[in-house]
Amino acid sequence: MPMDRTNYPANWNDISSFVRFQRAQGQCECTGECGKHEGRCEARHNEPHPVTQTNVILTTAHLGTDTGDKHD
Repeated sequence: MPMDRTNYPANWNDISSFVRFQRAQGQCECTGECGKHEGRCEARHNEPHPVTQTNVILTTAHLGTDTGDKHD
């Protein structure tokens, strides 16, 4: 099922790209929530995950439930 983008800002692709590749510098921003490590995750976009060896694809998630929030 495709993602419903009707609640996202028109520049969502730019926001998502900025978060993943400029702010996070292509590295996962998880800080142990997955339970597989302590501190910031070493996983990098389009590389094998250090623990699972599966290919990592970074995505952007909202901190809250408002998909129109441009500050997450």
